[in-house]
Amino acid sequence: MKIQTLWRVAAVKEALLSLPNTQLYNTIELWLDQVADKVWDVEVLDEMHFALGYSLESWETRQSYTNWEDLELVEPEYLDVDFISPSPLKLRRLIETMDLSDFYHQIIFIAGQVLGGPEMGWPPCSFSDGCHFMENLVDYLGATHLLAEESLQQDSERCEIIYI
Repeated sequence: MKIQTLWRVAAVKEALLSLPNTQLYNTIELWLDQVADKVWDVEVLDEMHFALGYSLESWETRQSYTNWEDLELVEPEYLDVDFISPSPLKLRRLIETMDLSDFYHQIIFIAGQVLGGPEMGWPPCSFSDGCHFMENLVDYLGATHLLAEESLQQDSERCEIIYI
């Protein structure tokens, strides 16, 4: 990766991690839900979930598995499974420890599938280096952070106790 790209990826990672745990978790959940409507390759969707610490849970046994191979080995005739999300803190720790290359290929890819376009800029692809998109993504995440802080401030103001 070029130095400019690495710098922008690091800025996006810093902006994402500046969000409070719940806001970070909700942002990733929203992006994954929205990207599921746009990406038709099930293996790509599964890879995104596993990369972000999701596990599989069998409907029959309620056992959790970290990949499809383990599930199929233990329950070869499983009927249905759900993806179980990691806790907000576990998700944060996973993103904190992601190297910039993995962050670029996982998080920037997911965000690009959801937010990329003429207004936000094109994510990294065959016709764009994604720099404009990543700069706008930093601004978007900063605005998300400000909205979260304002919401917390309003909640704390509503919860003030007045002593007489």
